[in-house]
Amino acid sequence: NNKAIDFVIPKGIDLDMVEVKMSSTASESHFSNIHSYRKAMKNDSGNNYVIYTGNDNQRRSNGTILSWRNIDNI
Repeated sequence: NNKAIDFVIPKGIDLDMVEVKMSSTASESHFSNIHSYRKAMKNDSGNNYVIYTGNDNQRRSNGTILSWRNIDNI
């Protein structure tokens, strides 16, 4: 299985996970690597982020989708 996470940011006991996608369209599928990694680690603690080339920030049930222009919000 070739799943990878682009960035893992430790915040205390939490792990924020970040995927970067070269897509201007936000999709729930962009969270799939994050969910696979969390399941394998048995760690649901922390925030999930997808950074994409679109313009809008979106809060989803799986995490937050951020425009690349707003990466300072992590």
